[in-house]
Amino acid sequence: MLKKVLIGIVVLVVVLAAATVAFVASFDANRYKPEIEKAALDLTGRALQIDGNLSLSIFPNLALTVPHLTLSERGSAQAFASLEHARVSVALLPLLAGRVEADTVSLVGLHATIRRHADGSTSVDDLTAASKTGPQAPAQGTRAPLPALELGGLDIVDAAITLHDESDNSNLALSQVNLKIGRIAPNVATRAQASAALDLSQPPTHVDLKLSADAVAREGDRARIEKLALDMKAGQEDRAAALSVQGPASFDFAAGRMELPKFEGSVELDLPSLPQKTLKLALAGALSIDTKPQHVRAESTIRFDESVATLKADLEGFSQPHIVFEGTVDRLDIDRYLKTASTGASAAKSADHPAQANPSSDTKVDLSALKALHLDGRIALGALKGLGLKAADVHAAMRAAGGELEVAPVSAALYQGKLSASLRAQAAGNRLALKGDLAGISVGPLLKDATGKEILDGHGNTDFDLATQGASIGAMRRALAGSAAIALRDGAVHGIDVAQRLRALRSAISTGSLQTASANPAEKTDFSELSAHFVVHDGVAVNHDLQLSSPLLRATGDGSIDVGALALDYTAKISVVGTLEGQGGEPLSELKGITVPLHISGPFENLAFGLDWRKVAQQALEQKAGEQLKSRLGTGAKPADILKGLLGH
Repeated sequence: MLKKVLIGIVVLVVVLAAATVAFVASFDANRYKPEIEKAALDLTGRALQIDGNLSLSIFPNLALTVPHLTLSERGSAQAFASLEHARVSVALLPLLAGRVEADTVSLVGLHATIRRHADGSTSVDDLTAASKTGPQAPAQGTRAPLPALELGGLDIVDAAITLHDESDNSNLALSQVNLKIGRIAPNVATRAQASAALDLSQPPTHVDLKLSADAVAREGDRARIEKLALDMKAGQEDRAAALSVQGPASFDFAAGRMELPKFEGSVELDLPSLPQKTLKLALAGALSIDTKPQHVRAESTIRFDESVATLKADLEGFSQPHIVFEGTVDRLDIDRYLKTASTGASAAKSADHPAQANPSSDTKVDLSALKALHLDGRIALGALKGLGLKAADVHAAMRAAGGELEVAPVSAALYQGKLSASLRAQAAGNRLALKGDLAGISVGPLLKDATGKEILDGHGNTDFDLATQGASIGAMRRALAGSAAIALRDGAVHGIDVAQRLRALRSAISTGSLQTASANPAEKTDFSELSAHFVVHDGVAVNHDLQLSSPLLRATGDGSIDVGALALDYTAKISVVGTLEGQGGEPLSELKGITVPLHISGPFENLAFGLDWRKVAQQALEQKAGEQLKSRLGTGAKPADILKGLLGH
């Protein structure tokens, strides 16, 4: 009896197997192509076209192979998406145990184009709306548990998506997308690799991306990656950048959180504007991204050249980000990264006079980036060098919003003194305003570093309140306006030794000449005090109240400094109040009370000093004649006889 039962079971199995084979052999999935295409049109309003034969197998795995197909735009014959071919298979027997075990899912040549219309709508709004208004999920507690899922892998080959913005005819194209993921199963570590190319039309930019993830483990809504590595190369015209970052990562998909608790990386910039053409930065830090509250937090140490910088930053909001940061730099040499680090008058002159230099050498200024900037932060630098100037212990607070940047307060130690200042920049009109004061500075080294020339020495204070605007550095110099003042003590004016020139006074008077000479760096005129106030308009600083004093001299003056051309046109009126004795000179007491006009003119790089000895001689003769007239009148002589004596008769 048992033998008959076993025979019957075997016969039944054979019959079922034969029936299954006959069914699979006779089943033609292509019979359902018209129904599938019609269902897609009814559901989406888009035409689905399947080119080629569908292939379906049932045993031992339920497998479907899809040939080339295209999906149109809604209500149009224009293609929206296309697929070269795809394949997916699921093992049948595990389904009986409530498990889904699929082989590698393969998608080849998936291409799509999404259009953003001028009114802000997109070509996929109907699809996203349908997904939102589709069948509602069962109430909490009634949802059937999802079967356990195991996937042999995912292989996406040569995918591409293009975003076209009709408002400005710009394109963003993500192409050559390749993604390969190993086995996906609970408590199983796997590996993933991805690569893609990104192209932007405005401005023309090309980016190559590579991503790899080792030891990827997922538990429910969480995933851990033992090593995540990102390599990116971007190019734009003659500029390029490369980024490489690696480290462990964790993901919380339910909370929308990604964290890189410890990463290391590097950035390499190829910029023709840099003297060394290439800048390399080493990175180390931590990063977290929360997509639901739209918050990013980053901490990083950045090393480049001789500098070490630290940065802590928080970003709130993705569409209009607000950045809060705190940064430090131990030392920074900005001149190292300027193509023309020289800051003397010759560089400024060539930048501001197109007839003498290429106009394109005038550095452009564009503050339009401030329009989208919203930040609050602080920065501290141990040592700073820029435009030839040096400072230490630099501290600044920054705030940007509404197209304006305010840097205040700013403090620094420089040239034996202290700087206290504020800076305001506005995108509208490319405007800059600078206000502050320098206390106890040594002005000689400051001016030499700024201009490359020894012009003026002394210790003291200066204050300034200046504003400008323009599309270039040269234009901003020429538009400079405001006021400034300076008060110095125990210094010197370089380029001329007035005492030395006065020694030659007798011979100059005898010839009645006008002496003009270029500045001599070896010469200087000492002073005990110097003060002046300036009013600046259209890039020209005008002064009318110069006061200079020394044991030998007193001087007043007026004139102008052309900031745009870095040139001077000034007349100082010098009076002798002391004696040259003790200074290696002969006593010239007859010059006491005589005003010596000193004209200083020309560019800072080649100042010329002119002494009008004719006027000096005329004053000396008038003074001598007056003294003689007074002396003779005291003797009782007749005025006619005194006049004849003065005239040589």
